[in-house]
Amino acid sequence: MDQPVILGLLRPAQSGLFGRCPRTGLLWALECLAWRPQNLPHVTTILAQLSRTKIDDNWANKPIASLGAIFRCWMPQTAATLEERNKALEMLVTRFPNIGWQICIEQFEPGPRTASPSYRPRWRSDSSGAGQPLPRPEIIASARKALDLALSWLNRCLVQIRR
Repeated sequence: MDQPVILGLLRPAQSGLFGRCPRTGLLWALECLAWRPQNLPHVTTILAQLSRTKIDDNWANKPIASLGAIFRCWMPQTAATLEERNKALEMLVTRFPNIGWQICIEQFEPGPRTASPSYRPRWRSDSSGAGQPLPRPEIIASARKALDLALSWLNRCLVQIRR
């Protein structure tokens, strides 16, 4: 598939009783791939590129939401370890700073948190035992990494402003 076809899937979806969301299949496929740790950097890159397109409709199923679910500090939707997620998050912040900033900020925003599970592989065991709420020390470590990355991003911006 070429890029214009994929970007066409990101147009605002129809609302109403018979509305449909054409991007759902693409996002579910990427979410399914994200369960396998070795796919995480590639899926992160694709979702970040897709997240650059602002989608103004009332469907929650958007690339930035899929990306946020993968890196959710308290219940990540991937089987990747904390170290693998942190490495992918660093790459995200470096290559796509505006998208990375949004994902990092979500990790330590105050207030109640709710989540729906991402699409899981049905015929592979990639997601076995993963995607459940994490123990508190791992949540804190993940949120701390996001905070550190956000602060370093902010420092880089301040340095550029001062120049």
